[in-house]
Amino acid sequence: MAFHRPFDDIPLAVPGVVAEHRKAMERAEHERAAVRLRALEAQSSALNDPQVRITTWERLHALSLPRTPGHALVTVLATQTRLTIDQVHMEQQRRANLVPQ
Repeated sequence: MAFHRPFDDIPLAVPGVVAEHRKAMERAEHERAAVRLRALEAQSSALNDPQVRITTWERLHALSLPRTPGHALVTVLATQTRLTIDQVHMEQQRRANLVPQ
């Protein structure tokens, strides 16, 4: 008596589907890397004003601009955005002025 399991006659993957999926995943990863690289360039580009650079930095790192001028991230943010600490402080002040007292 022959043993027959259900679905034995159905191939697990149509030939070429796995390779196509792998290529699609690689293309998607390359696109994500390219988008991230463009964002990293934008966060420190002299063509962008401080507000744009800081907003880009926040999005890339999933962090918010610290509210206190002496926060350790202010220096990190200034370095990575190629801004002066004074420029970062000015953006902190600008945002603080937007919040109703």
